Order: sequence, then structure tokens, then C-alpha cells
Amino acid sequence: MITRLYLKGLILFDKVELELDRGLVVFSGPSGAGKSVLMNSVLSSFGYTTAEALLCELSIDRPINLHSEAYSLENEIVLKSIKRDKVRYYLDGQNISKKSLNKLFQPFVKYLSVRDKSGFASDELVKIIDNSLLTKNRSFKKLLKEYRKRYINYKIKLSQLNKIKEDEVKLAELIEFATFEIEKIESINPQIGEDEELLKIKNQLSRIDKINEALTSANDIFDVEESVIEVYRLLDKESGFFVDIMNQLRADFEDIELLTEELSEVDIEQVLNRLEQISSLKTRYGSIKKALEYAQNKKIELTGYQNIEQDKTML
Repeated sequence: MITRLYLKGLILFDKVELELDRGLVVFSGPSGAGKSVLMNSVLSSFGYTTAEALLCELSIDRPINLHSEAYSLENEIVLKSIKRDKVRYYLDGQNISKKSLNKLFQPFVKYLSVRDKSGFASDELVKIIDNSLLTKNRSFKKLLKEYRKRYINYKIKLSQLNKIKEDEVKLAELIEFATFEIEKIESINPQIGEDEELLKIKNQLSRIDKINEALTSANDIFDVEESVIEVYRLLDKESGFFVDIMNQLRADFEDIELLTEELSEVDIEQVLNRLEQISSLKTRYGSIKKALEYAQNKKIELTGYQNIEQDKTML
């Protein structure tokens, strides 16, 4: 707390001497009256600005937490700056540099300006009050610790509550969209590996005419089967391996004929439509597996949406 201010040789003022009471002190007056000049001189005594007065002397009550090993300090401190060829600063009559002076009083002097109002920020004001109470009330430290703990918990809960309220606003839209996506996937009901099987059928269907044509021509081989066996018999050679090959061919051709019969009953348009449905899911989600996982996750989200009111009440 500044108790006395004495200025000499300051631009607009030949000499100023003020005795200040405790509490809030306000300098008022019209523009150009010299308020800023006066305040700059006060600040210069703490090493904040350049000294303009030939002599500036401040008497202040020593802050409780102000200590210095380099300087001897009284309960009432006198700060003095004298401007001649250069500015000299004194702390209780002891020579001190501007930098050291500013560093010493920096924790105790808050300078506000039009450009910088950070000193009036809520957290700064609360910090000042807390520090003041900590020095006067020993039990306040415990109370402050408990308050900060509760306040952190409050901020977490408030953040969660705000998130719930935001979700509430768009809840109907979220439920509608999630339900739509789930129903779309479930209506298609894709099976893992189904796309590969459908592609195989599609390729077979695209070649069914060529398969039938080749199979018809290949069946002519059985017309000479008996003749070949007869040749082996006449030559007294074993024909078993040839018979086995022909039997295998006959079995394979029968399987192919059965396949072509099954393919002839397949609706190619239905296969293509199914492929298109699954392809749209793969384009949207990456794969059938991911689409199924996405649907499951959306079901879990829906459960969360349905419990949102309960969560808000609990918070």
C-alpha cells in the first residue's frame, strides 16, 4: 500500500505531494490533466517505466512476503528515483538497479493498461484473494485444497452434462439415423464370404454357354472309348489306367452337367442385384465384416441414447 507520493520536476507538475489513505485510490480529471504522467512516475519507482520526474519518492507498507538477502528492508519502505545525467534508484537509501527493483516488486505490483487488462482476469483476482487469505488464515489452505478438488470434479461433471445436453438436442436425429443404418445393413443381411461366392457364380453364368458347347464337343471322346480298349486288348497291354481316366472324365463331366443345370435355374438378375447391395455396403464400410461390426456398434449407441435422460439425472 502506497502511503505517500512526492514528485518534483515532472513535466506538468513542479512539485506534488500526496498522502494516501488505505483502500481504493482513484485519480480523476479531464483528458490532458496529467493522470497518465502521474501514474507513469509511480510505476517508474518500481522499475516498470522510464523515470520522467527529476525526483520521485514513494513510501509504502512493506508487503508481508517481501524478503531480500541483498537489501535491508524496514516495515515502511521508501523508494526513490533521482534523474540527473542518468536515473538512479534507491531502496530505503540503498542503491539498486532498475532491473533488480522491478524483479523484487514484480509479485506485488500489478500494472493494468488499455492494451493489457489481464490483471483483471477472474483467475488473477481469485488468486490475489486466495493468497491474501492464505497469509491470514492457516485453516484456509485445507479449505482451498478441498475446494479445488471439488471444483475439478464439478468441471468434469459439467462437461459431461453439457455433452449430454448437446446430444439431447440432436438425439432424435441421431436415433433416426442410427436406426436407418442398422435396418439397412440388417435388411441386406450380408454373410461373410458371400461376395466371393456371388462373384464366382456370376463368372460361371457368364461362361455357361461356352461350357455347354465345350462339354458337348468333349463328350465325343466316349464314342471311341471301346475302340481304344480293344486296341489295348489286342496288343495284350494293360488298359486299366485308360479306363480309370475315362471314368474320372465321365464323373467330372457329370458334375459339370449338374452344375450347368443348377446354373440354368439361377436368376442372373437376382445375383447382380445382390452383388450391387453388398458392393454398396463394402463401399460404405470397407468390408462385410466391418459393416456387421458397425451395425453392432450402432446398436450399442442406441442403448446409450435411450439411457441419456437417466445419465443426466445421475449427474
